[in-house]
Amino acid sequence: MKIKRVSIIVFTVLFTVTINAQMRHEFGINVGGGISMLNYDNAKAGFGGLFGVGYSFYFNQYFGINIGVDLSYLNSKYAANNLSGNYSANDGEEDFDFRYTINNFSEKQHALLVEIPLLLRFNTSLEKKTQFYAALGGKVGVPVLAKSTGSIDNLQTSGYYSITDLLLTSPRFMGFGQYTDLNTAEKLDFKPAFFVSAELGARFILSEKMALYTGVYIDYGLTNINKSVASETATAQLVEYDHNRDYSTNPYEVEQHFATSSAKVLPLQAGVKIGLAFVCNKKAKSVVVEKVTENPPFVDTVAEQQRIAAEKAEQERILLEKATQERILAEKAAQERLLAEQKAEQERVLAEQKAEQQLKSEIATIEQPINIYSVGNTTLSSTQQRQLDDKIALLQRHPNLTVVIEGHTCNIGTHEVNLKKGLQRAENAKKYMIEKGIDASRISTVSKAETEPLVPNTSEENRKQNRRVEIIILE
Repeated sequence: MKIKRVSIIVFTVLFTVTINAQMRHEFGINVGGGISMLNYDNAKAGFGGLFGVGYSFYFNQYFGINIGVDLSYLNSKYAANNLSGNYSANDGEEDFDFRYTINNFSEKQHALLVEIPLLLRFNTSLEKKTQFYAALGGKVGVPVLAKSTGSIDNLQTSGYYSITDLLLTSPRFMGFGQYTDLNTAEKLDFKPAFFVSAELGARFILSEKMALYTGVYIDYGLTNINKSVASETATAQLVEYDHNRDYSTNPYEVEQHFATSSAKVLPLQAGVKIGLAFVCNKKAKSVVVEKVTENPPFVDTVAEQQRIAAEKAEQERILLEKATQERILAEKAAQERLLAEQKAEQERVLAEQKAEQQLKSEIATIEQPINIYSVGNTTLSSTQQRQLDDKIALLQRHPNLTVVIEGHTCNIGTHEVNLKKGLQRAENAKKYMIEKGIDASRISTVSKAETEPLVPNTSEENRKQNRRVEIIILE
């Protein structure tokens, strides 16, 4: 009764406003698609859609209402890998415990509804080329088609006779055994659905008589539509045993999981909608503006002619002044825009130069040699590791850089020995850098032995400087 009273009040208000307002009419078609489901325990959503026609009328350029007819398709699915159950049954002579195990049970439900929407609509402004809109209201959906299909890959049945402590897994003609590829289908008994509905999107004017709508929608079911609700004391089973059936030729009829265990079913659909509207607006009364003729009407006195001429000159002066101000403002705006573009370009160039200088500085830091090796030593000291850590941090900031590590020695020892020492120093540095996170593909090594000294090998102090590792950035 409360719903009826609210509906009567809403329709009365809308009718009164409509009578006292200049209406704008639209007829349209729309199509939508997205997720949908017949929501019940453990159900999963599927793809659904709708197609509809509608009529809209507006009280003003902002508010109006929508009514129409939609045809909606909803579907859900349920699946389980392993299901089992047992209950007391009778084989025609004796009572026993009937047991079953199901592998790969799946079921789908489909429903086709004819829906009547009533939505209150708000547009930012019907006069604009592009507007945003929102709509809120409700729908009533009447099911015209609803069915369920199910399948079982494998069904294993057995009977346990407690009197003789005997478990029978055969014969098939008694209903005990293994059954495969069982399928079932049945119609579902649904009640009308009541939805709360909402839309949000944009409206684009294509021409004086046509507009395009696009947006998102949601229809949320408020009431349970399932008539065949299993009561709490119902004993219906997923697999029903009947001793009168010849199971050797006629396999089990699998009862629908949906129909026997779903206590509540709420429809739900949401997605994207696009529509085309045909506009039927009342034409506004045209305003007639009398054009001032070049030849003024006859006046009786010279003074009146002078007054008219002065007014005309004043109007021309005002128009010229307005045009001049608009031109000055446009030139000023163009100049400000040019200055902003020039400033942005200067800032971009400075940023690039700064980044380039910083990169050069960091490359120079990376390429500083690491020395203080003693004669014959190739391992990294803690001091040398700290020097490498600084270079590794810079290489991690520039993951596009690749390097070659050069190992150097002084002139002590033969060239062959120095080649090995230089390469070992480079390889030890590479190994440390890889352990610190530098990708091995970015690093190569080479030994320069004693061939490229930094300073002449004329003293031990100079030889210390020549026993070193250098990291060279590759172009």
